[in-house]
Amino acid sequence: YNEKEIRLLANKLYGYYHSPKPYIVLEDSIKALNQLKSDHKYIEIGAISNFDNRLHDVVPSLGLKQYFDFIVTSEDAKSSKPEAAIFDYAAARCTKSGQLLASEILHVGDDMDKDYFGARNIGWHGLLVDRHGGGYTIVEDNHIVHNMMEIFNKDLEQ
Repeated sequence: YNEKEIRLLANKLYGYYHSPKPYIVLEDSIKALNQLKSDHKYIEIGAISNFDNRLHDVVPSLGLKQYFDFIVTSEDAKSSKPEAAIFDYAAARCTKSGQLLASEILHVGDDMDKDYFGARNIGWHGLLVDRHGGGYTIVEDNHIVHNMMEIFNKDLEQ
């Protein structure tokens, strides 16, 4: 291998994933975010990601900044999902509502272990996004959504 070529390729990839080009914003997600912001003004919305701090630039470049009250990356929290520390770091960013109880927080994510069980293990409500019908047998059906608009139809107390 040629170290100069590898460095050049690594820089190109780093820059590419710092741009909006590789990402797709799904229509149902925009609908859900719009509904949350318009109908539930008291709710704070955050993004919690195992991505690095480029996410702070990517979210605005995708036209999504207005939907989020905060963004937390694993680089920010010096922790990653499913570790409790990243969820605790995110909860501390919820400033409008004062200190929230774990049972007052909902986390929606597409990774069963990192998102769903990571949140549930610290007492948060969790929903698992399964857009491809993965057939998760160890997650309650009521905790699975196939489309982000389904979050409004879930009874989280079950």
